[in-house]
Amino acid sequence: MSARQHPSISPINSHRTMDPLSSLPVECLRHIIHFISLDTYCSNNKRTLHALIRTNKHLALNTLPYLYSHPFKYTTHTRTYPAGIGIEPSSVRLTRMLLLQLLSTTKDGAYFSHLSTAVRLAYRLGDGTQEVLSTTTATTNSNTTTTTTSNMTTFSLDYMVHLRHLDIEWAAEGDYHITPKIKPTTDLIAFMGGDEYKHMMAFDQLLEAWAYGNGVCSVRLWCLWPILRREVTWAIAGPILEKLRSLVIPISDIERYRGVIGRLLNLEQVRFSLDEPFDYGEEYGNDLTHEFVTTTQRRKANALAATVAFVKEHTQLFPNRLLFVTYTSGAVFDFEEQKCPEETLLEIACLLPPLPQPLYLNERNWPRFAAAPLRIDLGAVESVVFPTEPQSWWYKALCENREFLRRCRSLRTLKMVTLGPGTFRWAVQERQDLDRLNGDVAPDTTTTAAATITNNNNLTQQQGNQRQFVRNIVPIQSVTISEHTTPFSDEINDIAIGFSQTLECLSIETSIKTGQPFLLEKVIHVGTDWINLPVLTGLYLTITNASLVLDRQIWAHCPSLTVLVIVDPTSRYRCQDIVPCLPGHHSNLETLWLQGSSALSFDSATLDSTPKLTSLHIFTGDGNDSHFFIPPVQELERSYGTQSMYGQDEEDIDEGGEGDASFQTGANGTTYVILRPRWTWNWDLPVLTYAMFTAEFAYRFQFRMLQKCPRLEFLILDMTSMDGPHAHTRVLSRADLFVSISSSASSDSYSDNIQNDERIVASCMHKLEFKGQWVIDDSLLPEYLAGMFPRLLYFYEKTFGGISLLGLLNVMREFAPDEGCEIEAEGEEEDDGRPPLSDLQGVTVDMSFNFADVELLDELGVYPLGYYRSQEELNTRVFLEPKIEFCGDILGSSEINLNRVKCVVLREPIH
Repeated sequence: MSARQHPSISPINSHRTMDPLSSLPVECLRHIIHFISLDTYCSNNKRTLHALIRTNKHLALNTLPYLYSHPFKYTTHTRTYPAGIGIEPSSVRLTRMLLLQLLSTTKDGAYFSHLSTAVRLAYRLGDGTQEVLSTTTATTNSNTTTTTTSNMTTFSLDYMVHLRHLDIEWAAEGDYHITPKIKPTTDLIAFMGGDEYKHMMAFDQLLEAWAYGNGVCSVRLWCLWPILRREVTWAIAGPILEKLRSLVIPISDIERYRGVIGRLLNLEQVRFSLDEPFDYGEEYGNDLTHEFVTTTQRRKANALAATVAFVKEHTQLFPNRLLFVTYTSGAVFDFEEQKCPEETLLEIACLLPPLPQPLYLNERNWPRFAAAPLRIDLGAVESVVFPTEPQSWWYKALCENREFLRRCRSLRTLKMVTLGPGTFRWAVQERQDLDRLNGDVAPDTTTTAAATITNNNNLTQQQGNQRQFVRNIVPIQSVTISEHTTPFSDEINDIAIGFSQTLECLSIETSIKTGQPFLLEKVIHVGTDWINLPVLTGLYLTITNASLVLDRQIWAHCPSLTVLVIVDPTSRYRCQDIVPCLPGHHSNLETLWLQGSSALSFDSATLDSTPKLTSLHIFTGDGNDSHFFIPPVQELERSYGTQSMYGQDEEDIDEGGEGDASFQTGANGTTYVILRPRWTWNWDLPVLTYAMFTAEFAYRFQFRMLQKCPRLEFLILDMTSMDGPHAHTRVLSRADLFVSISSSASSDSYSDNIQNDERIVASCMHKLEFKGQWVIDDSLLPEYLAGMFPRLLYFYEKTFGGISLLGLLNVMREFAPDEGCEIEAEGEEEDDGRPPLSDLQGVTVDMSFNFADVELLDELGVYPLGYYRSQEELNTRVFLEPKIEFCGDILGSSEINLNRVKCVVLREPIH
């Protein structure tokens, strides 16, 4: 018999009897609840905590301290509900509940009299002369009935007693306008039109200027949100100021909090919300008088001075209690983001106590550190993360004391901006001292470490010093540096050398733009004097304003790489200037992204040792190029030691076709050798799924590579030349479809007799892109698409006429299924018996097309979706399942969207 059926068993007692959590010791139960509450923004954790409160009173009492210590962190600010369902966001319902509880715990309307009219009306709290209205909803099988009863809301649990952190934040992430999603009632709308509300808004002249393009009603409504946040924060905080540990104070209300500062004895963190539009866009300049601008700036200075005074008074009343002070933009107005001046930030930082042996340095405690970087013990710091927006006041201080990192002897994670040359020179020196202790380097009597080992009679002391030195080496594992006002200099090499034994991830990114990529003269040398980095698994070098010069030995020092990304904007070059790197052995490499000079100097023999490679990108340019520089064909042939793209000397064929030395004579009569790495295109890459080649690498691509890439799904070949569409042309023949059985690593020269050769089939290829002057005869196009890529899902071509539209349509008609046709697989193997191209879902062609030419449409049998001119006749036709999409210079179709139009293809053209 259930609790509902048995009158003597209450639901709460039933839950407590059946709920296993309730039988746990309180210490264990609280440990579980604490673990659940750690990820405060996880929706599942929120639901779990709320479910515990609703289960029974025992669980509720133990859950309340975790859920209501910082209650607004657990609210849902935005939800998607069916239209008209009438459910408010949980942040609004939570606010009303807390206000109602405060009302229920006071007598004679004392608390109610302190609430502003805006809060009473927005949260429907009545007028203080009668009991608060509560709304209940009863649901039946047929409809929903809403009844309103007049009874004072009562609470069996005290939520307010647990509140320690108050941040009434209504904004969803990324939403500029901070709104509690309250639907104004008739009374509230009437109040917003009165003088009291106008006085609460203040800064009338600025609002009038803003209303010029937005409307007075919209302005008044948008002003409601900062007013409510200010008033509600005070309404909830007022009775419990003594308990609060963190608080968000609207700067428009700072004087009210200064008046009660003596009650904030436990306050550890305060965030001042800049909720007034002191700074505004230039578009309002003509609408504002000089007097108003002067008044606004004076009001801003006074408000900021009040925040400084608040911090100063609190630190005097309660020394070393207030630890964190920040400023954030809290305005919802359509103006520029409100920011705190750097002078104020520095003044506040100097008032806070120094950090006592911090474990981390980040945006939360950074001002306290930067105000006194030399007075803080950094020995226990494990993580240093610079603020996302460096301020000049602390940046200058750190540039003058850049060796502060040396004092972080436990440092493992570092994310910073550039501070200038020599930032990591200390790490190189420590590494060299350790190598001398190990006997790897000749002793230097100028160092203390070397002096200890000159005494051969004191070997025990030497060994002890060595063990102590090793223990004191900074164990950095991850370093990320972005370029700030100071360009990169020696950081990359110094980090690799200084932290070689512990470094697992190195990420470098530039941000300073210095000119067009092909005009850049800055060069960054990478790999100079590197030693082995045995645990380095991720190397990311993204350079946008310089060319990289890689040491030839660099890949030999990084045997454990799993991700390698090296990018620079190198586009134009001379083949004789390229100094290739030596091949490396990277058996764990999974992602290889080489762009610019790193691609040009790469030795493809490295791919012989990358069986785990899943993603391969080899190209030049700055990443935004739609046309690429490709050297003249004759220069390419000489630089790779080939006679032609499709024919070579016999000795070249025996050696694999590429990579022999080519001797040339310079202008001064000297002879030099051009050495370009050999590209055999026959690597075993069993798990490769994504490959992209551009520029000369796409131009020289050989399809025999696909034979040993059985899982390749996405292939991009883009040889679009900036020297014109016909500057570099690849004419594909039947020889490109086959690979010699006797020599899979054969040269570019293929025999005309191919009956003994093996057809190349990429059975997992799903997406294929051809860009550039790829020329494929219509008679061979079925062999390429249906024969080489039978399971193709999407095909994109921008071949400047190299592939005819009619030939492409004929392939679709020959192989692609009809609309609504189901293809039944005859097996579960890769070759499952399905017809080739039976999975094709879409084709995209980049070409000029005029859809006003109806005769051409009828001849091709291609029509935009929703084409109505001959709809009756079209309804009698059979359509193909895959659509074809045109992009580029498209005319004459009402279906065009951003120069793209998707079309249906008839099985048989009308003409």
